[in-house]
Amino acid sequence: MLIKSSKINDMDPIRHHHQFNENAIRVTRTLSDVVGMERIGIHLVQLEPGRESTQFHYHDTDEEFLYVLQGS
Repeated sequence: MLIKSSKINDMDPIRHHHQFNENAIRVTRTLSDVVGMERIGIHLVQLEPGRESTQFHYHDTDEEFLYVLQGS
């Protein structure tokens, strides 16, 4: 399913503060919910300059990847 950028822009972003990293503040729009995905989460995450998305961690049974669209 195609999600147009206008629909993404109309979504209310959710601001997340990481519980163990006070510098990890991200603004998230969950795209997978819009298309009815139940087993995979796809999130468009924006970070303010100097912020982090999370803290170093690992998953025993989950896979996670990041695709950077802009910035570093």
